[in-house]
Amino acid sequence: MKSTITLAAGLLFASTALAQPAILTTVDDGGSGGENGAAVSAQVDKLQAAVLAGNLSPRSFDAVKTEITQMGEGMSQTNPMAAQLGQRLTRRLADLQSRSQTGKATAQDFAILREQVIDTRIDYAISQIATSAKASSTSPEQFAQVSSLLQARGAASVDIDPQGAESNQSVILVVSNMQKKAGVGDVSLPDISALRSRLAEARLDRAMTDLQTRAVTKVASSEDYLRLNEVLADRTKVIGTPAAKQLELTLAAAIGELKAKAATGRVTKADFSPLQTDIIAKAREASGLQAR
Repeated sequence: MKSTITLAAGLLFASTALAQPAILTTVDDGGSGGENGAAVSAQVDKLQAAVLAGNLSPRSFDAVKTEITQMGEGMSQTNPMAAQLGQRLTRRLADLQSRSQTGKATAQDFAILREQVIDTRIDYAISQIATSAKASSTSPEQFAQVSSLLQARGAASVDIDPQGAESNQSVILVVSNMQKKAGVGDVSLPDISALRSRLAEARLDRAMTDLQTRAVTKVASSEDYLRLNEVLADRTKVIGTPAAKQLELTLAAAIGELKAKAATGRVTKADFSPLQTDIIAKAREASGLQAR
C-alpha cells in the first residue's frame, strides 16, 4: 500500500491556520492492512489538510484516533508494547488538538506525530522480521519495507530539523546490510537485537533534537518532555544494562531541570549541550555504543 507523507518544511500557523504544504511525497510502505499503520499516516495527512482549510472539527481528530486504535489492535498479537505505543500516539494527538484550537500548533506538531506513527510502524515491521528469523525465513522485502519507513521518517523530521532526512542514514545502512543477508537466509536474532539498539540510539538523538528545537523557540509542551523520558525508558529496555538505566536516571533529572528553566523562558541551545556531550556521549563511549 502507498501512503502519502506530507512534507511541510518551515510552515507555521497564521492565527489558526497553517501555510500551504510545500511538497507531497508518495512513499511505498511495502504493506497493507490496518495493522501496519499506513491508514494512520494517511489520516494524519487528511487532518493537516483539514486544519489548513480552517476546519478544526473534532471529527477530523477522531478519525485519526480511530485509526490509531485499530492499528494498536492489529499490532497487539506480535508487539506487546502496542497498547502503550497507541496511548502515546493518542496523547500526542490530544496535545495537537489542544494547540490547534488555540492557534499555537505548527507544522512541527504534525511532523512529530508522523515521526511517532512511523516509529510504531517500524517496530511492528521489525517484530514481524523477528518472527520470521526464528523460522529462518526472513526476506529482503521485509527489510526494504523498514528502509522505506526510515526514509519516510527522515522526511517527516525535516520540519523540525533541516538535517532530519539524514538522521536515519546509519540505521538505513544497517538495514541494507541485513537485507543482503536475508537474501541468503543469514539473518539472526542477534542481528535484530543490534538493529533495535541502533534504533534506540537514533530515537534518543531525534527526541533530544526535537525537544531542543521546540524549547529554544518556546513552543515545547509537557508532551515533548514526556516523550524524551519515554524514549529513554524504551532505550533502557532495549539495551538492558545497568549503565543504560543509569543514563536514563541521570538524563531524566537533567531534563526535569531544563523543563523548570524553560518555564521561566530562559532556556537556550547551550543548556542542551551538556546533555549531549557530557552525559549521552560519555555514556555511549563507556558502553561501546554508537550514536545514530
